[in-house]
Amino acid sequence: MRAVADALGAPAELVWKTPTADLENLDPGKATRTRCGVAYDDIDDFLEGKPVDERAFETIVSRYRLTDHKRQLPIAP
Repeated sequence: MRAVADALGAPAELVWKTPTADLENLDPGKATRTRCGVAYDDIDDFLEGKPVDERAFETIVSRYRLTDHKRQLPIAP
């Protein structure tokens, strides 16, 4: 996304701003890496099939497994 924003001429302070978990009501303004334990660049690399370090891999897979219930259909309508 940063490459697209940069190519479209978005201001550099927006393109390179550190992502934050501002939707977190209890502690807004904290960097997403601190909150999630993994950087968006690592997540992007993982999703694109690029190599990521072991810690990032385990964090991403663990988070995916912990949220499996959110991808399931309801038991009854």
